[in-house]
Amino acid sequence: METIQNVILGVSGALHPVFMATGLRDNGYGKPVGADETHLKLNILSGADSKTYNAIGFGLGDKFPLVKKGLPFKAAFTIGENHWNGVTSLQLLLKDIQQEGDKNSES
Repeated sequence: METIQNVILGVSGALHPVFMATGLRDNGYGKPVGADETHLKLNILSGADSKTYNAIGFGLGDKFPLVKKGLPFKAAFTIGENHWNGVTSLQLLLKDIQQEGDKNSES
């Protein structure tokens, strides 16, 4: 975990590269979370790969209808650590998600 953290954060700990991936989908267990459901918790699949990637999107709870449809989406994210009940794991920290093929979101 420390080696991965060094790659992600860099030596100074200040670097937070933002990644982008397309063709993503939720495994069906995604849900809004938080007392006011303003955050989004997903288990992301990519392509035909059955491996899921834990993801959290703070302030993205309103995007739940987009992933609930089961259609592919694209996401911008950083990689971070999740500390929960004494266990540390990697998770995707979602910055934004958009439906694949959304012409209004193309740059």
